[in-house]
Amino acid sequence: MFVEVKARANSDYGYSAEFVNRAKMHKILNCAKYFIQKKRLNDFDIRFDIIGFDGEKHTWIENIFMEEY
Repeated sequence: MFVEVKARANSDYGYSAEFVNRAKMHKILNCAKYFIQKKRLNDFDIRFDIIGFDGEKHTWIENIFMEEY
């Protein structure tokens, strides 16, 4: 599992999880591919999650996107 964690003091300008855009997902995916290749982990199921902290509230989004290996 790969997890992107974002935190904001409050949600006045939007929730933290909303700030993981396509460009950030692309970077996470490329990093995950490199890690999987380096560690030779091709036989494992991979999941991408986002955890956002907004003050006292937290949001966990599971399987935010999928990619075939």
